[in-house]
Amino acid sequence: MKPKTRLTALTPVSVLLTSALLVSGCGGATESSAESSTFRILLVAAQTGPLAALGKPFLTGLQVAADELNAKGGVLGREVRIKVLDPQSDPTKAVSLLQQELAGGDKPDLVYDGTVSAETLAMLPVLSSRKILSIGTTANAAINDPEKYPYAFHAAPHQDTDATPSTVRALRELGCRDVGLLVAGDASGEPVRKAYPPAFKSAGIPLKVEEYAPADIDMAAPLQRLKSAGVDCVTAYAAGPTAPYVLKSRAKIGWTVPLLLNESMTADIHGLVPAGALKGVSIHTFGINAYRAPADRTPAYKALLDGVKAKGGFSTIMINYAWPHDMLQLVAMGAEQARSTDADAVKKALENLRQPAPEQRPYSSYTTMGWSATDHFIKAGADDFAVIDPVPALVDGTWK
Repeated sequence: MKPKTRLTALTPVSVLLTSALLVSGCGGATESSAESSTFRILLVAAQTGPLAALGKPFLTGLQVAADELNAKGGVLGREVRIKVLDPQSDPTKAVSLLQQELAGGDKPDLVYDGTVSAETLAMLPVLSSRKILSIGTTANAAINDPEKYPYAFHAAPHQDTDATPSTVRALRELGCRDVGLLVAGDASGEPVRKAYPPAFKSAGIPLKVEEYAPADIDMAAPLQRLKSAGVDCVTAYAAGPTAPYVLKSRAKIGWTVPLLLNESMTADIHGLVPAGALKGVSIHTFGINAYRAPADRTPAYKALLDGVKAKGGFSTIMINYAWPHDMLQLVAMGAEQARSTDADAVKKALENLRQPAPEQRPYSSYTTMGWSATDHFIKAGADDFAVIDPVPALVDGTWK
């Protein structure tokens, strides 16, 4: 009998939620008694709180990949199981829950290391010292330090060399000559705050920067300052629940200059803002978030699409499901090529992945996915980004 994914969930205070325990497949072995035959994944990401809209798709993406792997016999014959810790996007809780889990003696084979960069940066020293592989999507540049954090591999693109140049090209095509940037003043927004000024200076486009606090729900004041500065376009970092606040605040001050939400935007803004608030709005996003006709869907993309639908469907954009799905598939590929699930062996394999033919690749987030010994972020090409009109509403996690 083929193994199927098993899921255990913990609350922020580490109380086992038996109602969230999903056990299926052969027999009824517990995690401790079946440890040698399981590939244990620990997901540390918000399942409650303001960023649960990100953390829950991460879980779904992992589950879909785990189901696919288990249907083929698991990772080198080891059944994939997922255990969930919910830090509610709090770095202190993330570290505390992780340490409690590790103190229990069950060392995971793989950790999904956070919803936001602050969580990741708080956990990586612990994970590195224990030689535990981790994957994630958070994008603070400090995370991409293979010497300091040799076991951390992320799907984030390089903000300075990948995402930002694509944003600059998009704004040029919109005819922008004087741009305002609205960006979060925390660790998550730091890559944008650092990358945008030199890139825009090199492009000869003046850039004025205004920050907002992560907890802000009214962006009228910083947007008004940009308006008063005379910018003719705005680009905004709008992760999590921020995008509707930006759009509502823009409408509040009666401003209709072009607004480009950057690739941080994850919310399905339809129904969250009046239709008029979308006038002049476009989204610089990952290409996978653009609708693909059936004829253009790779086997991996179709499997992901079908898998998410089978688990209840899409609540946000495709990339939030694709990243965790694809990274787990890459880790499995690395283990297969290393013929081992040992962290050092898999790490070396991930830094030197042998790529299958395009139609056989188990991922779809980017055209090509892989890492090197000196770079643990994904290199995204021009074709991996798209500029999208946010009308009509999302269909299966994509804009059609």
